[in-house]
Amino acid sequence: MSYHYDWIMRQIEIIAATLAYILSKKKTHITAAYEASALPSGENALYLQLAALVRQGRVCQAEDILFDALEEPSDLVLDAALRFYEDLNALSDDTLEAANFSRQEILEGLQNVCQIFGIPV
Repeated sequence: MSYHYDWIMRQIEIIAATLAYILSKKKTHITAAYEASALPSGENALYLQLAALVRQGRVCQAEDILFDALEEPSDLVLDAALRFYEDLNALSDDTLEAANFSRQEILEGLQNVCQIFGIPV
């Protein structure tokens, strides 16, 4: 069971890192994340909203908001989605379970984001 979760976590990390690398035009993911966090709060509002909901344990609601935003895809929405799923992947299994969410759902959500943006995984 632990091996399965480790594999899913690694898949999530690989997809997120690859997308960040592609989208940041060869910058490291750390650099891209730093630049995104330096955006004015109005431009970073979606991620801040999602992160606040995650801290409150309202992961399903946060994902619903994300997918509403993905109806009008943009670089900022993609950045928020990647950061959101990376944040979720960093949570413990117990925290995810308490929020009624799973690593499999993280992977599927990230794959859906890739599909929306036409990025093969």
